[in-house]
Amino acid sequence: MVVLGVSRDKDVEAMLQAFRPLIGEVVTTQASIPRAMPAAELADVAARCTQTPVFCEENPQQALVLAEKLARKKEPVLVTGSLFLVGDILRK
Repeated sequence: MVVLGVSRDKDVEAMLQAFRPLIGEVVTTQASIPRAMPAAELADVAARCTQTPVFCEENPQQALVLAEKLARKKEPVLVTGSLFLVGDILRK
């Protein structure tokens, strides 16, 4: 389970290809910075690149809650793509 949020200037497709073997499902979100890629746009890219279930939640904290609900028992949830995203989640 991956919670993913990235900036518009990042190579999202390459990032997703690198994570592809580890991804079961993806929850896309966006950090609270102006250059964040919109969660819905990221979800479209993730669906195309990973061919796994993709969910979209704009609010980072709610994205983590959703990922935890969707994760199987004891399945880890990886929050990645942006340190800004990690910071937003840690501020909850």
